[in-house]
Amino acid sequence: RPPRNPKEGILHGRLASILATLVTQFVGTAVLFYVAYYIWHEPLEEARTIAFIQATMQELIIVWNCRSETKNAFKVGFTNNKYLLFAVIFSAAITFIIPYTGPLFGVALFDTAPMTLQDWALVIPFSLSGFLIMPEIFYNRKILRWR
Repeated sequence: RPPRNPKEGILHGRLASILATLVTQFVGTAVLFYVAYYIWHEPLEEARTIAFIQATMQELIIVWNCRSETKNAFKVGFTNNKYLLFAVIFSAAITFIIPYTGPLFGVALFDTAPMTLQDWALVIPFSLSGFLIMPEIFYNRKILRWR
């Protein structure tokens, strides 16, 4: 394919993808917070932790689809960029540890609460929804292009 027109901005043709990402992340985080706080009646600190971890994990999923404008993460592959792979694994490990730092150190980093298996069972599927934002569907759509 020819190179990008240098007069176009770096976000040219990506408005649909940006909006889809925004909506997916907002809805996922809001739904999880609502379920945890209003339906399961968990304390505010636990509901906030679930929302925070879900938003963080979803970002780590979305980054995989940001590598190409024409192919999704499954077509590009996950091992082509070793630095990205290491960064995502390291960030995911830190994200898994954050909720459990309070009992270990006497003070909760990020003011989080420990998560149960039920919490993780809710967070992981919502986080994986980041794979639905596929570049071949959302990039370069004429109806939502930057001017």
